[in-house]
Amino acid sequence: MRIVLTLFYSIIPVLLISSWCDAQLRFLARISRGGIKGSVMFEQERAGADVKITSDLSQSSGTTIVESLDWGIQENPVDYTIQDPCTSLGEEKWVDFTKHTSGKSVFDAKEFFISPSADPKIELLGMTNTIWGRSVRIHGKSTDACGTIVYHSFLENAVLAEAIPVFRSWRATFRVAVGGTAVFRSIDFTPLGFRNSYVLVATEMYSLAGGTKSLNWALQTSDSWDSTTQGFLFIGAIMLDLEVVVKLIIYYVDPAATENEMELCRNSQWFDPDAKGASCGSHPTETCAVGDLTSQLGKAHVGAVPVPRSLRQFATVRLTGKHLESPNLYLALKDGDNLISCAKLFDLTPLTGIAYFNAHGVFGNFTLLQTSPFEATEITINLQGLKKIANMYHVHEFPVPPQIVPGTNACMGTGAHFNPYKVDFSSSPKTGLGTEDMYELGDLSGKHSGLMDLEETQTSMWDSTLPLFGRNSVLGRSIVIHKANDKSRFVCATIEDTRPLLKAQAIFHYPFTGVVMFAQAHGDPSGGTTVFVEDLVYVDGTQTNSSHHLWHIHENQPSSFKDSIASDSRCASTKGHYNPTKANPKGANYEFCPLISEYCEEGDLATRHQNLSIAGSKADRGKTRIFFHDDFLPLFGIHSIINRSIVVHGLDEKPRGNRVGCAKILLNEGRKVSTLEWSTDDVNKKIISGSIKFSQSCPYSRTIVEVDLQHLLSEAGGYHVHVLKGALENSYPSLTTGPHWNPLEVSATIATSRPKATPSFSGFATIDMYEVGDLSGKFGVLDGLPAQQATYKDANTPLYGNTSITGRAIVVHKVENGTRWSSADLQLYENGGEARDVIVSFHQEECQVYGFIKMRQVRYRTGVESDTTIEIDIKYKGDSGKKVTKGHTWSVFKERVDDTGTHCSTPKNRWNPFMPVLSPPIEEVVYKKQCGLDLPRGCESGDMTSKDGPLTLGPGKRDIMNDPNFSLFLEGDDVVGKALILYGEGGSNIPLACANIEKNWEIGKVVGVQSTPSFMSIEFINTVRDIIGVPPWMLYLDMSAERTQGDCLTLRVIFTGK
Repeated sequence: MRIVLTLFYSIIPVLLISSWCDAQLRFLARISRGGIKGSVMFEQERAGADVKITSDLSQSSGTTIVESLDWGIQENPVDYTIQDPCTSLGEEKWVDFTKHTSGKSVFDAKEFFISPSADPKIELLGMTNTIWGRSVRIHGKSTDACGTIVYHSFLENAVLAEAIPVFRSWRATFRVAVGGTAVFRSIDFTPLGFRNSYVLVATEMYSLAGGTKSLNWALQTSDSWDSTTQGFLFIGAIMLDLEVVVKLIIYYVDPAATENEMELCRNSQWFDPDAKGASCGSHPTETCAVGDLTSQLGKAHVGAVPVPRSLRQFATVRLTGKHLESPNLYLALKDGDNLISCAKLFDLTPLTGIAYFNAHGVFGNFTLLQTSPFEATEITINLQGLKKIANMYHVHEFPVPPQIVPGTNACMGTGAHFNPYKVDFSSSPKTGLGTEDMYELGDLSGKHSGLMDLEETQTSMWDSTLPLFGRNSVLGRSIVIHKANDKSRFVCATIEDTRPLLKAQAIFHYPFTGVVMFAQAHGDPSGGTTVFVEDLVYVDGTQTNSSHHLWHIHENQPSSFKDSIASDSRCASTKGHYNPTKANPKGANYEFCPLISEYCEEGDLATRHQNLSIAGSKADRGKTRIFFHDDFLPLFGIHSIINRSIVVHGLDEKPRGNRVGCAKILLNEGRKVSTLEWSTDDVNKKIISGSIKFSQSCPYSRTIVEVDLQHLLSEAGGYHVHVLKGALENSYPSLTTGPHWNPLEVSATIATSRPKATPSFSGFATIDMYEVGDLSGKFGVLDGLPAQQATYKDANTPLYGNTSITGRAIVVHKVENGTRWSSADLQLYENGGEARDVIVSFHQEECQVYGFIKMRQVRYRTGVESDTTIEIDIKYKGDSGKKVTKGHTWSVFKERVDDTGTHCSTPKNRWNPFMPVLSPPIEEVVYKKQCGLDLPRGCESGDMTSKDGPLTLGPGKRDIMNDPNFSLFLEGDDVVGKALILYGEGGSNIPLACANIEKNWEIGKVVGVQSTPSFMSIEFINTVRDIIGVPPWMLYLDMSAERTQGDCLTLRVIFTGK
């Protein structure tokens, strides 16, 4: 059952301050719909004075309205989250303007007055009512325009007051017997000098069982533990979104969860902060508990069905915003004393979305703010560096994808204009001439104005068709600015939700690959969840695209990975659709699904949104992307979908059944990478201290960079991420880290730090003009600083994929001459999870090469796995030790090789744990269409060349890679014991070397030796290695831990291997 109950409260005067005699309060309704645009202003100088109404309404260009129009104030506010918001404003006018305008038309009645004595409902701030939170509507047989009445300004002695009202919101969502959402808006006029308050209660309720009802209703309070946390397992602290760390509760789901929530309400008490008691006297509005809404407002109306909408609005002077701030408030609906439905109130904060632009010399942002679903969205634009080449800009369907291939335009991956109402773009009026409903929802420049011939702009505007709340929210999508000359996509940015977000993911492996990502604001389980389906591509050899796939959330995770790829009864262990509210998909009311989510099974994503498509090649993967907002898909609370599964259904009945594939829904804690211990190249052993930490919640999020460096001694200059980690046992480790990390092949770094302009560039040096690793270029140098503490957000320092900085090193340079001073390796935080290390060691006597391949991966406590970081250091033996060769392919096979490494031709089957054993081989031409550097999950796990690229061997040719499709944690098909084969140069298919993958344990021991003038620690460890017979990477010294005290030398020795 769902109830939309909206409580609007305003601090409104019962006794007004005397200065209102010289003051003027202004309310405003903005209108841009149905060919009518403009505003209606309400002004009142004092309580009881005539209200001055100023109308600035006109017909949009090309619109001719000849019919007679009716207009006035309606009881209800406008819901800006729906396509036709003017149809549920109330059946009767609150105030009829027509009878006060002497027969003038809507467009001719520019100014008129209404006296409260003639129409008491016109008061801005009356004794028992207000027009705030209601709406203005202009309509005829074919015309309908409307706008919510909002606070505009307050003039005192003709001076605009700096003080503004304080706004608050709350929401309660109902799922049992009655459907609806309760939104409580409060606006506090105390800063303007007024006292007392109103609460406006707007309700929209409908029975899930059918039939109109009138119910008692009340606010109740409970000191019991919140129902959203019934049944939990505390697992520590995690990162929410980019920068908020909170304690996380993983919820299990009680089969009687709904009943438990109702039981909390049964055991709660009426909200009665003034101790009025349950019985009412002859003046119920004064003597009843403040939570007794029935005594104040009458019974609540519950409609028979949700269409047409049954919005109602009431007013009370007893309930205040301060009351609504009380913790653990519940809204209860009762038939007599029988509890019918109940829901908890949660904070509903104003929503803000910010699109940060920092590319191609364009720097700035779009800020979108919507105070509540009943107010229009304010757009603020602040852009610089446009260079007079930009023009149109739009909201696009998808967020901006990470750039992984040099020279590509990430804006091409944002999809089409966001157009949920299917407006014909070709029929829209020219820029700024029509009303906002005549344009695509995402066509911002069409509705307002373009950027033609601008170097920079600072402007703001209101938009009544750009919701941040509801199913058509633009949060998480993107804004794309186009060039003026050829309309190509110039720059783009994701619209970031500023709230801390909880995120989850489901990764499919077979017979198609792809990811479904979820995000929800922390704190309100009834709040909306963003869902992004990305890149569903067949990996089983299917070459044709398919569509109309049903998909659902199911009760359980797959019991094992084998069940998710089983040939018979695939994904059977996931059981049925997740349906905690026991919706009946065969019932008559299911026709209202997807319009009303309460009539749907929670897990029925196909009916509630749309079917899935799966591409036959990666070239068509863009056709499979879907992005939507869902109001009933919680990531926490008693109805959480975490640790359940997504099941995709097929179009046929093969032996596997109609379930094509399934994937676990796992909480995604994000990734955090930090510097380890600092080393120094300084001859005087000067060494910096502190850390640099990087946090990224998902590949589409900006990375938080936290710099906390100490002991810089005013000698530091630039600092960068370099390609490699420091080499083992090197007295000057910074010299072994290679060049700056530059995977996107930026040709030249602009030396000056942003935002200072350079002579060679007529705009700003934006982050795309720097190498990924050039931190001081992007954030500023350390010149002359004794220490540095700062936090940055960067869309160009990834922790995911093959452009990731994970496993590399940061080097700090001297300011005086730019030499390398100190370095520290970068490593993933385990964050309560488990790190696993394996190694491939090429040290056998018969082997032609000498070196290793190390791999490291983290499985977080939620089950999500990081990419696997791969470190490669291989050179030739003997006289060929200085030779450098390129183009070596490499693969992992299911079989082992012998320990001598001389029978490299024995393995025949490349390791591919995500493919059923009896599956036929895929033709090479088909395989290449489904696998590549740009879609590594489309490759066989053992196909290292296609995912990570060929290898270069030789001295100084170490490398670091990050592979998202090489799991070290697979159950039943562990990578340990599998053979890795390295082939000859230039793409040769002749094996060069081979060895088995083994576990790589690491044990550190501190030893003390007597130091003499001739003692050298490197000679010492070399002697030990010769005696034991192990290569350097299996026994080495931690050079940073070497300490001398008198004639005693302390060394830390590291033992690695199986």
